[in-house]
Amino acid sequence: MAMLSFMIFGASAQTEKGLFFDANAGVRLGGETSSKSTVDPGFHLHGGVGYMFNNFIGVQGKLGFNTVKAVNVIESGVDDRSYLLNITAEAVLGVSELAGFGTEKFDLFVHAGGGISTIGNPGYKRRYEETREWNDKLFKGNDDSFNAIFGITPKYHLDENISFSLDIAYFMMFNQTYSLDREIGNTLVSGSKGMTNISLGITYKL
Repeated sequence: MAMLSFMIFGASAQTEKGLFFDANAGVRLGGETSSKSTVDPGFHLHGGVGYMFNNFIGVQGKLGFNTVKAVNVIESGVDDRSYLLNITAEAVLGVSELAGFGTEKFDLFVHAGGGISTIGNPGYKRRYEETREWNDKLFKGNDDSFNAIFGITPKYHLDENISFSLDIAYFMMFNQTYSLDREIGNTLVSGSKGMTNISLGITYKL
């Protein structure tokens, strides 16, 4: 029995403590627009660095980037482009290790945390600056907010250092002031607004 337990633990102990680096690319879905617009799926990119304290618990910091294209549903051919930058600090939990179904090649993680976001709309900003000056805090001309993120990440381990991953994360922004399509609608929003990021990536573990 002791030998069997040792074999099972040895087979599932791929995720050991240590430093790791992530890079992911994929798609952004969702985002709040005015009634004048619809939003297309956009590009998502994020990179991060983290540390696992053991097989179960770790922390990570991430920097993310999303593109947004809003299409005017009233006036054909008019669209609006914006971007979103966010930085987060997150906790990482090795679900597969805790539940006992991790293997030498596969692990499942969840991650959750928070940070800050800034939404920039170059077209709106350029038009605004023609007649006025910005007096907002943080990033001038951007819509800044706090954010919370929750995601799930299955990983396939190519070897002890390199893994491939699929990351599905829901990203929620608190205190977002305006809709994303500011050049078309520039509508005030209330409550928390969110979007979903789905991406493929690679992890390198030292």
